[in-house]
Amino acid sequence: IDSLQTVLKTLPEDSSRVKTLIEICKVLSSQNTEKMNETAEEALLLAQKVHFEKGEAHANIYHALYYNKVGDAPKAISFLLKALGYFEKIEDSGSTAMVFNNIGVIYLTQDQLDEAMDNFKKAYTAWNKLNSKSGLVRALNNIASVYEEKKNDSLALINYTQALKLCEEIPDKRFSSLIINSIGMIHLRRKEYETSM
Repeated sequence: IDSLQTVLKTLPEDSSRVKTLIEICKVLSSQNTEKMNETAEEALLLAQKVHFEKGEAHANIYHALYYNKVGDAPKAISFLLKALGYFEKIEDSGSTAMVFNNIGVIYLTQDQLDEAMDNFKKAYTAWNKLNSKSGLVRALNNIASVYEEKKNDSLALINYTQALKLCEEIPDKRFSSLIINSIGMIHLRRKEYETSM
């Protein structure tokens, strides 16, 4: 972070400064969320001043991360929706999918299952257009989680199984193990002990 702060001091008030502030937010996201939020606000204000919409969108994502971490889900979603508007406008399917997925995760943690499902399906559609297997794995896993919360284990298993097949193609052992665990837990809950192993 020190090297980014040093670079920041040399930059004029333009898009390169906004990009550096966003990079600082990225580093701070795992260290100091209060400072991350302050930096996101600085990036947002400058991005608006210099008419750098992509910078605004990324600053809004870090504001959303902050508000989600402090438990203000509605505010987090409102910042994500602002970012989403920009990404949809420029037809950035990868960023659009990521934002839909993040909105879905927030709704899932709030037990707003229909809203979560709607956003996960939108993320799935966007990642499918890009043929992003890792994105599809994420979306299918999240869709399965919603079905599991809705007590529809059959549909959860179908989606977990599809995600697992894609994981094997990538390969992604970390995600595979999470999905295998989820599948096993469903079988265990159903008292299908042979299949749960």
